[in-house]
Amino acid sequence: MVRRCREENKNVCVAGRGHSWTPVVRTDDVIASLEKMTGIVSHDADAKEATIRGGTTLEDAGVGLQERNLEMPNLGDVTMHIVTPHCDGIDSMS
Repeated sequence: MVRRCREENKNVCVAGRGHSWTPVVRTDDVIASLEKMTGIVSHDADAKEATIRGGTTLEDAGVGLQERNLEMPNLGDVTMHIVTPHCDGIDSMS
């Protein structure tokens, strides 16, 4: 999809869970959802690092990290949000 949009000179923006009241992902081109791209890809407990797919909710990321003896800082009530970039066009995705 991204390659095709690049060929057609279209912007691609990634949508989160709709928590933003601003037009962060408003576009006349393509909006991509990452809701099915979830989970922890890899982790390094010694380095205290993990790679998490962009559609993973912060709640699910926290559970998965805890299972690996890792953690995130206290996130308050934002656990329904997802790990996702906010972009302003296809160049942000390359």
